[in-house]
Amino acid sequence: MDRQEQGEDFSLLVDDLRRREKAGQPDAVPAPVSVQSRTRRTLLLALGGWGLAALLAQLTLGQRSPAAAEIRSDLIQLLERSRAAVESGRTRDGRLPELLPDPTCARLVTYTVNGGGDAYELRAGFAGMTMTWNSLLPGRFEEYLW
Repeated sequence: MDRQEQGEDFSLLVDDLRRREKAGQPDAVPAPVSVQSRTRRTLLLALGGWGLAALLAQLTLGQRSPAAAEIRSDLIQLLERSRAAVESGRTRDGRLPELLPDPTCARLVTYTVNGGGDAYELRAGFAGMTMTWNSLLPGRFEEYLW
């Protein structure tokens, strides 16, 4: 009796498969298709991530453009010119001047006398970049980006 029941189950399965074929219903989605779509999705996400990282790197590293280098150079020249004007005033009068002697520099540079009148600081800024020169540290320009 077991064989007869197994045979009936098998014939029911065959009948069911034939009905599905006639109806045009696929039995199941083949596994390789879902693996391919998952792989394709992963690949697209990875490429998108690399593209976003490249864009962010370009934006971050691209801020120091040639225009920024030119601004930096101009600020250094302006501070050097201001320093020369202050030093010539100190040589002429024997003390630091109260204001920058060069009127052009006085409009563009902030001049501050520090301490007992022996040291001073010059600060100039333009286009998001500020540079400071301190007479106590004559070989160094401090830069600030904002």
